[in-house]
Amino acid sequence: MIDQKFTSRSMFDPSRWELLQKCADAVQYVSGHVLEIGCHKCGVIAWLGQRFPQKQCIAFDRFEDGLSELCPYDMVPSPSYHKGVQGSDYDDSVKFCSEWSNVKVVRGDVRKVLLWENDYKVSLALVDLNLYEPTIAALSWLKGRLSPGAIILVDDCEFEGVKAALEFGVVKWEKKGHMGVVKT
Repeated sequence: MIDQKFTSRSMFDPSRWELLQKCADAVQYVSGHVLEIGCHKCGVIAWLGQRFPQKQCIAFDRFEDGLSELCPYDMVPSPSYHKGVQGSDYDDSVKFCSEWSNVKVVRGDVRKVLLWENDYKVSLALVDLNLYEPTIAALSWLKGRLSPGAIILVDDCEFEGVKAALEFGVVKWEKKGHMGVVKT
């Protein structure tokens, strides 16, 4: 099982960690960056940085700004949505990830931040944004950047907005527990 050092900084349950480990094994030899888009306290991206020391691992989050606003596709807010609640601390996350030289932490709304990111290839991406608009923005951005054999995991695919983002045909996916899995 995953070391407590990482699980204490993640909201992942054992089934999510197990799926992430299987996907990490599957993309071990796939070229490209490893991304976590919506990283909470950076426990998952730190583990990925340790798991893939030869790859650039990048985490994106709004951090103290919390979740973005609801839109009509988020008909029923996810259980984790609380208007006005702040997210995790950016400085704390950067400090935690400083142990891994291949891990970069980026603060900002993914709908804007991803627009200026380099046009690099991606081997593995975890999208955990809980709401429609940032999820569809991330999936749209990722679509043209996936290396052959890459995998995208979309957490909380049972949330109304996340499910809508997946179902609008941006990508072909299948449900595995609480995760949507996209394979190239």
